[in-house]
Amino acid sequence: MKIAFLTIAYRVDPNDSNLYTDLFDEIASRGHDVTVFCSDESRSSGTPIESFRGKVRIVQIPTGRITKTNRLTKAINTVFLERRFINAIKKSAYRGFDLLIYSTPPITFEKVIRFLRERDHCATYLLLKDIFPQNAVDIGLIKEGGYIYKRLRNKEKRLYAVSDRIGCMSQANVKYLLAHNPEISQEKVHVNPNSIRPTPADSIQPNKELLKKYGIPESSLKLIYGGNLGKPQGIDFILDVLKALSSQKDVFTLIVGDGTEYNKIAHFLEVEKISNARLVKSLPKDQYLALLRTMDVGLIFLDHRFTIPNFPSRLLDYLDASLPVIAAVDSATDIGKIIYQSGTGLYCESDDVIAFLQCVDKMKSENLRISCGKAAKQMLFRDFHVSRSVNTILLTKIAK
Repeated sequence: MKIAFLTIAYRVDPNDSNLYTDLFDEIASRGHDVTVFCSDESRSSGTPIESFRGKVRIVQIPTGRITKTNRLTKAINTVFLERRFINAIKKSAYRGFDLLIYSTPPITFEKVIRFLRERDHCATYLLLKDIFPQNAVDIGLIKEGGYIYKRLRNKEKRLYAVSDRIGCMSQANVKYLLAHNPEISQEKVHVNPNSIRPTPADSIQPNKELLKKYGIPESSLKLIYGGNLGKPQGIDFILDVLKALSSQKDVFTLIVGDGTEYNKIAHFLEVEKISNARLVKSLPKDQYLALLRTMDVGLIFLDHRFTIPNFPSRLLDYLDASLPVIAAVDSATDIGKIIYQSGTGLYCESDDVIAFLQCVDKMKSENLRISCGKAAKQMLFRDFHVSRSVNTILLTKIAK
């Protein structure tokens, strides 16, 4: 089968992997012809660059900066995104696709999808990672009912309409999607969460030198958060937690990541003179994975204002490292319940500092951490293995 994937970013380096490279490496390994059409943000014009990552063909289309840039540049390049993709795809030699896969974010590929669907008569599959624009409304980035919201909501609905199948992150996502979009047929929606290829046993060793490097006492309960540091994480709650934990010298919190709220956290730690927490800019993946294996508990944070059920992908790296998890989340998501019911960890709502402290106190039990760690690896293989996701995509009957 000939399969195309549309995305903004795709990792070309074969030594660097993520959710999408694992997914399409697995699909290609089963004998399918895979072409990835992605952005080349370093250029705004010119000929697309073609390369291979293993068996996966990658076509990088010049689009200019869309991520990690100012709002004006992002807005301008986003406006022209679909046109640039369609023009590049028209000129490419690759056609006759049987299946087109794409994910959210972004929601701005609807015209590209429609073009390929009509040209190649291919089936279409949406990996629904984020429910946008409602997630932006929830945390105050845009106003519900305003002009921008209406435009984005219309694009969202058109994206659903052009999708033959929609894979959601969890059952809560399925329920939300159908409740707020009654025009969507229940038959075309199912659960297909983020997935990875589990790391081979003992291929990544704990690196205690990293504990010394970042001033982390080896005897402490070592908490780690790794990922985006933006408004969706509910930064004010994180700061409240760090302040509340500052008197517990047997607990150390390491925050690894970057984002719009990085400087706010850095300023807070400096002003409050928090000695049992450290903020580190994003690390090379091999170092981050080795660091995870020296820590005791992985943390997940979501802003308590969310009404949509988010499902952060950082959970998978924690599971892969056999880390117990504490999730401080909103009431809409089911990720906390899934973590707790699987025996992988604990959860609380992300506006309740006392409940979070109680979770931390429980995790001081080594027996609990060992039990949660074993359950974490089991859940990864059972529910989030890349082969399961590929099976869901390829074995689902998609009507052309």
